[in-house]
Amino acid sequence: MQKNGDISDLKEENLMFRRSLEANIIKDDEKKVFDNEYKLFKQSILYPNFRTIGYAATFKKSIYQDKIEKELIEKYRYENIITNVIEDTGYMFEFTKKGKYFWEKYITEFIGMNPDKLGLY
Repeated sequence: MQKNGDISDLKEENLMFRRSLEANIIKDDEKKVFDNEYKLFKQSILYPNFRTIGYAATFKKSIYQDKIEKELIEKYRYENIITNVIEDTGYMFEFTKKGKYFWEKYITEFIGMNPDKLGLY
């Protein structure tokens, strides 16, 4: 038999999970904006380093400071692609919602598959 505290803890945890999922849902109008921004991003100075950035964000790896310029990290942050940058002997960060969307587009193009078949969007 569960105690009332256990049930309310489970309800609160369930609510946190739902909010987390809802925060990552990309609406159609937001997708259009991200798609347009991604086209511009592909032509920017940030695109050639995106594989390194994406790998680090996805696998929670640090990028050593001698491998990427601090100004470039700041540009990714300014463009709202990464957030929560931690600087120590390297850079660690997380993707924003936009950054996750860009990464999914990037890896989909990289492996040459249709995103609809992968179920990413």
